[in-house]
This record gives sequence, structure tokens and C-alpha cells, in this order.
Amino acid sequence: MAFLTGIAETIREVRAVVEGHCTAAQWEGVFTAAEGQERNLWAALQLTADQAADLQSLAAAMHYGSRELKPVAEPLPLETDVNAVFGQHRIPRDRMQIVVCGGWGRPVTQEALRARRYWSAKGFFTNFIVLAEDAKPAPPALDDRVFTLNSRELDSAQRAVLLAAASLVVEHRLPEVAVQTAPPRPPWCQSWSRRKLRPPCWVSRSSSSMGMAASARTARSMSSACRSGVADCSARRSPGSMWWRMKRRGF
Repeated sequence: MAFLTGIAETIREVRAVVEGHCTAAQWEGVFTAAEGQERNLWAALQLTADQAADLQSLAAAMHYGSRELKPVAEPLPLETDVNAVFGQHRIPRDRMQIVVCGGWGRPVTQEALRARRYWSAKGFFTNFIVLAEDAKPAPPALDDRVFTLNSRELDSAQRAVLLAAASLVVEHRLPEVAVQTAPPRPPWCQSWSRRKLRPPCWVSRSSSSMGMAASARTARSMSSACRSGVADCSARRSPGSMWWRMKRRGF
């Protein structure tokens, strides 16, 4: 209700929204209508309730940026122009990218297209990129955000760019997402977890334990000096000061 009334442009529109949702019976009607629309969507896309729930979890993982939804990115050559790759194939970058490997003749491509249609009905719009390895054409009546690229005409750098920029890569089947999903921790964070310690936010990831301890003592002494008035906080930010050298080193 706060969202609906907050985006209203006039008081009359606010009253119309509030008066239409004042009683429990009115809210019950809203939920019943929403359930009916959802079931109609399932029927139109031939989805079961469990399949729809899996697609909702998959969409949440895409928004979360789960690393489990695509292969590990390959290192790109320094001269690779990412914008040129997307510009060459006229693919806008204002939406999340779904990359399907194989072609239109594979059942998994049709499954991924059905998932995209389900998400579009929910207001989650994506680009659909098919790296075709067969000669079967795309089905008719597709929107202008569906792109079919000949996989044989792409070099390794272009393919790596498309896979790295994708939010979802489908190769053999749609990924299955657990109820609670999170990307794996970086290696440096895992080492701290094994020691049951929490690194301060200003400690460099590449510092040794002795260097971090010394940096911590230096930072605490500088901070206490600034609070007590011994040192001027503005002076310590000047180039050449200890604070400036620590900042450049990543502390």
C-alpha cells in the first residue's frame, strides 16, 4: 500500500487505491484474482506449480548474481573490445542476457524460451541469445530481443565475452537452484573463516598476518591521535603522509 500510494500523482488516486483495499473481502478478491492469473499462465505455458516455483527461484538467483548459473569465465585478451562484440551483433545491454548453447533444434532451447516467457509475464525482461550449432531456424513471432548467432562464426574471444556477460548460460538443461543460494566466498575470505577471524574492512587482502597486525596498530594510533588533537586529520591526508601511503597500498 505504501508503494501504491507513494507513486500516485494526485490525492484522488491515493483515495481510489485506499478505498479499493479497505476491507478483508477486498484484499481476498485481489489475492483470488492474482491466483487465477497465475494458474492461467501455467496452463498457457504448460507449467506445473513446482516448475513455476523453480523458475521463480532461478530468476531470483539471476538477480542475485549467482556464479552457479554460468561456467567459469575464461580470461580475455587485453585487446578484446566488449562493446564491439555486442555492437557487431546489435545486442543491447540494457537487460540481463540469457545465452543458450546448441541451437533451436534442442529441447533445452525450447525449455529456456518457455522460462523466458514466464519471466516476461512477471515483468522480468531479458535478452535471449542462441549460439546455434544446427541449421534449424528460430520459431516465428519472436520479439526483437531474441538473437540467433552462428556458433561457428564466433571466435573464442567473442564466445567468451557472451558467456561472461550472461546472467544465465544454458547448455544441457536449466540449472536447478536451491531454496537459499549464494555465490561462493572468495578464497581470501575462506582463509579468514577457517581461522574464525573477521578481517577489518581496511586491511589489504594480500597482506601477511604480521603486516596486517602492524597496519592495525598504525591505523589505531593515527585514529586516536586525530581524535585527541595531536595530529591534524586533514594533514594526514596530504600526499606523502602515512595515511596516503597506506591508502595507495590498498589498506
